[in-house]
Amino acid sequence: MKETTRVNQLSHQIIGGAIEVHRLKGAGLIETIYQRCMERELDLRELTAVRQMEVDIEYKGLVFRELYFSRKNGHGNLVN
Repeated sequence: MKETTRVNQLSHQIIGGAIEVHRLKGAGLIETIYQRCMERELDLRELTAVRQMEVDIEYKGLVFRELYFSRKNGHGNLVN
């Protein structure tokens, strides 16, 4: 399978999961609630998610560590 096709299919699954979470939970909740629901949705779609990990962020000479939610499947990172 072509890499772009695989990424498009994976993106479709992730975006579809986010739409499903929003459809069921609506707007106005805190981020951690949506994150837990999204983790469940990705699990149901048999996509593995790394919940949060600390990464170095650089912005115009400022470097700091921040928690980052990275979505990945068995074939590697979609967002890295």
